[in-house]
Amino acid sequence: MTVTTHKWTVNCYHQVVEVGVFDELSLELLNGEVIEMLPEEIAHASLSSDVADYLREIQSLPTFWTLVLQYPLTFKISS
Repeated sequence: MTVTTHKWTVNCYHQVVEVGVFDELSLELLNGEVIEMLPEEIAHASLSSDVADYLREIQSLPTFWTLVLQYPLTFKISS
C-alpha cells in the first residue's frame, strides 16, 4: 500500500483555519505538514513567562527585535 501525503502551503493552512475546520484542535504548520501539538503544561508556561520577563528586565535584546511569547508566527520565507 502506498501513502501519498500533501504538503500544505501557508495560505491554504490559514484559509482552512479561518473557516474553523481546526477549531477544536491545537495544530501547527511545520515544513508543510500539519502537526497536532500537545497541550502546554503549567511548568512550561511558567518557565516561558519567567524567561520573557527576565529578558525584558535586562534589556538584552537589540532594539529592532520583538519578544513574542508563543503566539502564532508566520515568516516571510514560509512557503
